Amino acid sequence: MCVPFPRPFAIATALAAFLIIVPGCSRPAAAQSRTASAPLTLAVGETSTISLEENVTTGFAWRYDAAASRDAACVTLTDLGHAARAGDPAIGAFGLRRWKLVGAGRGRAELRFLYQRPWEQKPVREHTIIVDVR
Repeated sequence: MCVPFPRPFAIATALAAFLIIVPGCSRPAAAQSRTASAPLTLAVGETSTISLEENVTTGFAWRYDAAASRDAACVTLTDLGHAARAGDPAIGAFGLRRWKLVGAGRGRAELRFLYQRPWEQKPVREHTIIVDVR
């Protein structure tokens, strides 16, 4: 014969599980973090691709911040969009946001990228890439 759990115990267990699991799903980090890549060197006309890991199923996505970038005219930047990682077909898995860079003219650009939800004011992460075009 099966003995059911008392109703208050089941409710308390479900509430505890909810409070443990749900906060971890809401955002990737509580505080903003800043990272930078090693400087990238391109010749005029040379191309390169950069990739940043993102999870669009949570609402977060990387975007290029032209206003915060400096001397970006020496680089042509094209957003190649989001792509799933090879060999990782799981729903909700992280993917990659990719951009194509082309050296447009001599100079040194500082490109700034923000990781945030479109409806939120502050990003949770920032990433800077220095590009030297020679």
